[in-house]
Amino acid sequence: MIVTALRMRAGKRWARLALALMLGIIGTLSLVMEPIGWLLDGNSVGAQLADADTAWWLIAVARTVHVAAVWGAVPLMFVPSAGRHFQRTPRPVAT
Repeated sequence: MIVTALRMRAGKRWARLALALMLGIIGTLSLVMEPIGWLLDGNSVGAQLADADTAWWLIAVARTVHVAAVWGAVPLMFVPSAGRHFQRTPRPVAT
């Protein structure tokens, strides 16, 4: 991921697409599959909130912020100002 992010920073279009797919899809799934599985196992959100300790809240907040950051960053990689960073630069014409 770090190498791909560095390649994206260097303006490589393939890296932008790879990060969008890896972070946007795989990264999000890795963050939400555990809570979804927990809910599918029949657990109660209300009961969990009543019994939640500090560690649980820290993990829940960190996971929520992480998902929000990913969902914010991925679309921002494709706004017009970001697109200009990834445009192919024309090669100089030999005279």
